[in-house]
Amino acid sequence: MKKNLLCRYDYDPLDRLTGLLPHPQAQRQRFYRQNRLATDIQGDVQHTIVRQGDQLLALQRHDATSSASTLLATDPQHSVLHTLGATEQQAMAYSPYGHHPTVGANQQLLGFNGECADPVTGHYLLGNGYRAFNPVLMRFNSPDSWSPFGKGGINCYRYCLNNPVNYRDPSGHAVAFWNSFFAMEGITTSMGGMALAFSSSARTSPRAMGAYISGSLGVLYGGVALRMPGTTMGEVMAGASSALGAVSMTMGTRASRQGFRALSRQGSLDSMEEALDQSARFRPNRRNDAPPPYRPPLPGFQSTPGPSLRSSLPDFESLPLEIQRGPRGRVPEYTPISQAHALTTPQRVRAQIRYLPEVHSSTDAAQTGARIRETQL
Repeated sequence: MKKNLLCRYDYDPLDRLTGLLPHPQAQRQRFYRQNRLATDIQGDVQHTIVRQGDQLLALQRHDATSSASTLLATDPQHSVLHTLGATEQQAMAYSPYGHHPTVGANQQLLGFNGECADPVTGHYLLGNGYRAFNPVLMRFNSPDSWSPFGKGGINCYRYCLNNPVNYRDPSGHAVAFWNSFFAMEGITTSMGGMALAFSSSARTSPRAMGAYISGSLGVLYGGVALRMPGTTMGEVMAGASSALGAVSMTMGTRASRQGFRALSRQGSLDSMEEALDQSARFRPNRRNDAPPPYRPPLPGFQSTPGPSLRSSLPDFESLPLEIQRGPRGRVPEYTPISQAHALTTPQRVRAQIRYLPEVHSSTDAAQTGARIRETQL
């Protein structure tokens, strides 16, 4: 059986598609910038793709006689949905797996997810020509070299984990869902950190404020990353969201611990204050008896306290002379009463003298002397 050559494909040493020779058309050459298609040349016609980062902006066409620019309207996954030229505009629609039945002027260069469609088969040559994806069969034509034990998974022919609406596969190897994973992880941890910080009693501490700020930024960056899946900016935003989420969770946990310790200290202080109040209110041997009866003050003293009581005391100079002079001689040593009977007569006399009543006047002194003489006799 005779075989007809429909197209010939040329690759460079980096395994990138650099040339196509569709029969009977002229050869097409492709040039890349930062591993993305930048220019496609076929004969005298040159197509240049204008990008801002990963975002498609316009498609410029140059030939020997004229040049034209076409603006491109894309969705968050960079699928071309509308083209606007100088004289015409065209709307484009796709099936969930990227099939586009209508062939337009720009369909052969850019299409579903911003990928280039093969001019002969209509398949998308993902990974700069690494693997061909068939949008009609909704699968790859060749197995993934990363399957079955790598990132390609067990099914080496499936596309985007059978979820092309939310994911995209620009490399042809593995679905670009890690951005979404890290973005969701960052959003979740950020919200968890903010919740921990807000639920603690130290919700206004510096650590809680750090959790609020990092958590808010983590949620913001995660939302931006979800809107830009499979892009360099999306990867950066997803990584930043994941990192900020970790920071928010750490700060929120520390704020929660700080609040718990503060509550523990406050509880200890409250218990101590309550114990002190109870001890202050408790009076040992408290009696509910009636107060003691009133006793009038001694004669010559006033009942008023303070300086008036001090002023009512008798003057020292008005006291008797014997009291002013005090006892004469050396004060005898103390001898217990039980030992007084074992003493001699002079010692017994002296012991009795020790326990004589105090002398308050000259009469008392005379009587005391008479008693002493009688005892000696």
